[in-house]
Parts: sequence; structure tokens; C-alpha cells
Amino acid sequence: MLVGLGLGVVFSNFVKKLKLIFKDEFNRVNNDLLGNGWQYYSTDTGFQTTFGVDNNQMASKTSTTSANTYRETGISDNMRISAKFSVYANFSGITFRRSADPLLNTMVSLRSIDATTMRVDRWVGGSNNTTIMTLSGLTLTNGDIWSVECRGSEIKIFQNGILRGTVNEPSGQSNTCHGIVSSGNTASRFDDFTVEEIA
Repeated sequence: MLVGLGLGVVFSNFVKKLKLIFKDEFNRVNNDLLGNGWQYYSTDTGFQTTFGVDNNQMASKTSTTSANTYRETGISDNMRISAKFSVYANFSGITFRRSADPLLNTMVSLRSIDATTMRVDRWVGGSNNTTIMTLSGLTLTNGDIWSVECRGSEIKIFQNGILRGTVNEPSGQSNTCHGIVSSGNTASRFDDFTVEEIA
């Protein structure tokens, strides 16, 4: 009779290995500047400070329209970008695979559209956007954490760790800037922005 075969099986394929590339919790003194290597661009006025630190969060400035801030991370594939949407505002969200040259202003974005809808758009030249996926019938609550995972042309969107949609988008796969966008004179707020490499 065999007792205690010790059949310990490790299912490593079910655990995603992460390597932190960049993280900002914005836990610093209130300032009109974000600091920490963030860059700015607004389609209205160009290179202005469109986001600042307020009460340990990234806060958009309500006088700007179609403004974005971004960070060069050196990574564009096999990655996850996450941010807490502390305060939702229509047309505000995460940008990823953004061109380093702000005048080109090409990127992909995940933005809130209304209280129940998120949308993924491809941008060329800052204003020529094409919707590539719409996620409807959601419950959007301040404090939600949204994540974008990019592997080649496949993009997966998660809300609080729950997969909400998958889409294929080949553009911008070599662009290594990622960040936040705020549009339409709205006072959006974000926190805990991270970029991670995933195995």
C-alpha cells in the first residue's frame, strides 16, 4: 500500500508574473506640476501643465480640453497599465502606446463616455479618433481600477480585475509612452498609476 505519494503539482501557467516598470501614487505636496517625469500636451494650447497633484491624486485642470499627460516607460508590449479612476469624468481615462512626439499625438485610449460606458479609441494626430471597441451596460463607481493589457495586437480591458473586453489593434505597438487623458473641461481625478511587464 502506498501512503502519501506527495503529488504536489504547481500550475505556474495560471499565475501572471509581473515586473514593475513605473508607478506613481502621487503621494506628494500639492503642486500645479506632476513631476516624476510626466510630460504634458493639450490640443488647445500645446505644452502646458494640464494636470497637477492635489490631495495625493492626479487632478486635471478644468480649464483644459483634450489634454493628456504621459510618461516614457521604455515598454510597449507584454505589459499592463492600471489606474484608479478616483473621480470619473466623461471622456477621461488611460492612454497607451502613445507617440513620444506630442505633435504626432497618436495613441490608443480607454475613456469613460457616460455613467455606464467605456470606449477604446485609436487616435491619429490628436483629433482623428476611431472607436475600436465600446463596453456598454457597466456600473462605473468612483474608485474603480481599470487595467489595459497589451500583447502584440491583442488588447484586453479589465475593470477591478474582471475582463470586460478584448480587441485587436495593431497600431502603435512600438510606442512606449502611456498616461492619462482628460477632455471636455472636466475635473477628473486618478491615482495609483502603474505600468508593469507581464510574462
